[in-house]
Amino acid sequence: MVDVHAALGGAGLRNVHVREYVRYWAELTGAARIEVISTSDDARLIGEALADGEILPAGVWGSRTWPPLLTSAFMRPARIR
Repeated sequence: MVDVHAALGGAGLRNVHVREYVRYWAELTGAARIEVISTSDDARLIGEALADGEILPAGVWGSRTWPPLLTSAFMRPARIR
């Protein structure tokens, strides 16, 4: 288990409520690490997510959930009576 208090303390985070919230979820999910980030980490995080296939580049249409939702019921024209 990751040392939540050391990770958050090293980042200067002193809010007791936030620390307990992070500790709770780290225990529940079995987090291997905790990283305190800021906007200066955006480019690195986006690069990692693109490399891992977690997100697609802007302008590339696609989704992992859309095709199963596209059933023949959605594709048929409405009947006019």
